[in-house]
Amino acid sequence: MSGLDRLNSKLAKLKGADDDAEQIVTGATDGIIAVLLSEIEETILPREMVLTDEDGARFVLLVAGRRLLHVGETAAPGPDEDDDGDPSERIIAAFNGPFRAFLDRARELGIDAHRPHDRIDPTRIGCSVETLAQAVAGGPTAAPAADPVTEALALAAAGLRLAGGEIVARSGDAALLDRLEGFSAAATGLSRVTGEDAASPVGTIIGTPDPRGLLLARVAFRGEAALVLAPATARPALLALCRRPSPAAAPA
Repeated sequence: MSGLDRLNSKLAKLKGADDDAEQIVTGATDGIIAVLLSEIEETILPREMVLTDEDGARFVLLVAGRRLLHVGETAAPGPDEDDDGDPSERIIAAFNGPFRAFLDRARELGIDAHRPHDRIDPTRIGCSVETLAQAVAGGPTAAPAADPVTEALALAAAGLRLAGGEIVARSGDAALLDRLEGFSAAATGLSRVTGEDAASPVGTIIGTPDPRGLLLARVAFRGEAALVLAPATARPALLALCRRPSPAAAPA
């Protein structure tokens, strides 16, 4: 049995396929993350690991030199990804946020691995496996957990951050942002019904006639909201995000 076969076998044992379709299974996630951390620890040469669930949704992990260089729904962007702020903080937020939600929601998981198509800049810093493991365990170097509004924006092709009914930040595709701004007034009215100040995230997901199958979603939490257009593959992660217990308050 090859190393990849053994890894797929471990994932199959940790993540059963007979769970209720609407159930968010979180118990296996810690075991899966432990397996992935072991793989990162053992990986020296550049390697792209692609995890895929039963619906075809996927996450890509780019690993080299026992470091995680990128985690996201698409292959890694260029080396300038590391130029804006601390790359380890960004990677930890993505790993503990959207990626963990993807693992929680998946009923089946498979993994493939191959050499990256593009050359990896050897100066890229990424995040060491030790720092990542400490962050996963809530250790002293862990980055603050991203709030549900931030995580929803990270899943989107385009997104607006709203506070008090006003747009305070924009991210993503410019053409899609124009469409979203047209929805923002209706989203403000929706906030009066669903609320934005709840202690747990409140979410609404609506299909759109867009030929690309984009979803219109709104996630509100503690006075802020994300209004996003996201790919259909992001639906499980958005559902998991809205069903997750609210982040614990920081200790005094």
